[in-house]
Amino acid sequence: MLWLSMSARHTQLATHKLLRILLVEDHPDAARIMAKLLCHHGHEVRVATSLESTRAVLREERQPFDVLVSDIGLPDGSGLDVMRLLSSPVRTRGIALSGYESAEDVRRSRQAGFDEHLVKPIDFQRLLDLIARLAGGERPALISGSAPLPAD
Repeated sequence: MLWLSMSARHTQLATHKLLRILLVEDHPDAARIMAKLLCHHGHEVRVATSLESTRAVLREERQPFDVLVSDIGLPDGSGLDVMRLLSSPVRTRGIALSGYESAEDVRRSRQAGFDEHLVKPIDFQRLLDLIARLAGGERPALISGSAPLPAD
């Protein structure tokens, strides 16, 4: 588990709302790079690498997360399970990261509670834009960058 945040000086320079983000990614280099980039953009980021480490983070944290960014494929479960953990009792906004984008993959992500389903490799600017939109309470109109959201 890892906890990163920007200095107060850099946070003041940020042009968007500071968010608490839970990043769940089992690939250490990808987790480290994404966390650093998110922190660079003014967010507080907590990193978990598995379903079990996510449970540990949730036991430790007293404040809810604003946004979940989670890989779907985890060594001991699924990002779908992570979303279900975070959406009880209060729904958490979320972005699924996956190597797959079939209609069934997207449907499962939506059914678990994710607002977006991004296909790897991700466009980091797109991720930032979606995080900002989700934090503003908007439901994104697009999924995977081009297809309309499937009906609930």
